[in-house]
Amino acid sequence: MPIPKKDTSAERLFEGAQGYCDSMEVLAAHPNKSSVDVIGLLASHSLELALKSFLITKGWQEKDIRNVGHNLEKAWIKAANSGLDIIPEPPYWVRVLALGHGCPFIFRYPQNNTAVAIPTLDELLPEIKRIINKIKTAGSQMEPD
Repeated sequence: MPIPKKDTSAERLFEGAQGYCDSMEVLAAHPNKSSVDVIGLLASHSLELALKSFLITKGWQEKDIRNVGHNLEKAWIKAANSGLDIIPEPPYWVRVLALGHGCPFIFRYPQNNTAVAIPTLDELLPEIKRIINKIKTAGSQMEPD
């Protein structure tokens, strides 16, 4: 049975990025020890969707996006190289999120005897929002008047 082609749009990915960020903000208002994995998942997936939405606006095809996979550092570098107004090297907070977001997907599949860490919420939430706003601004500059 053939796998149906997915219809990925920059708009839908961007909406998803905003939704994950909004959910992270709600959870961050009441953090506890058990919310670390969940906040990490929400933050990293929000960032992944936001960066991929930007890449699509730059003409990337779905197969190209798939080749980036869940690699946050790779997505960051590709977005920077494609014109997003961010530093070219993934900052510390992106590298930390990448450790739990990529294989073996510790944010999604907690493992015994394995701890995860995330940047502080005071750093993480504003940074995710900043990237989302940069992408929103970049997208609005591309819309016809």
